[in-house]
Amino acid sequence: YELALLHFYRGEFEAALERVRRTNADPSTDVANDAIEMKVLLIQNKGPDSLSTPLRRYARARLLQRQRHYGEALAVLDTLLTEYAQHPLADEAHFLRATLLRERGRAEAAVEAFAEIPRLFPQSPLADRSLFQAAQAQEQSLDDADAALDTYTQLLEAYPSSLLAAKARERIRALQRSVRS
Repeated sequence: YELALLHFYRGEFEAALERVRRTNADPSTDVANDAIEMKVLLIQNKGPDSLSTPLRRYARARLLQRQRHYGEALAVLDTLLTEYAQHPLADEAHFLRATLLRERGRAEAAVEAFAEIPRLFPQSPLADRSLFQAAQAQEQSLDDADAALDTYTQLLEAYPSSLLAAKARERIRALQRSVRS
């Protein structure tokens, strides 16, 4: 998987895809889910040009994130989102941008960025995850239990069959107990 990531960061998407396919051959490995996620990312986000420019920029931002060059990564993502706002990769880019904001300690901006994803991309597989991340940031970084309760509730109402629904209910119960005491 790490070799696939190296190919991905260099923009060698076919080589990365071949590596993740080999990794997927054994679904019991620790990295199988990561490999599946990368495989889907690579298959769904080629084009619109033959150079796969949006995907290359996204890969560059991910590399910069891994190198902890958050400011540069945010700049790359902002350019990507300005030039390719309608590209299928836009939801991934928004999610990565929100994650980077949180990693930089900009919790309020991160919450806003995470909350924007379900509004812009309600059918995205990242929509429920972004609401969960927003609620976690409200709860942990902003110490705003009321806002976190609202966001967890929004997740349950908008995405009742989400894989995160059980965790959201658990957090709601815990927050309600802490508010009462």
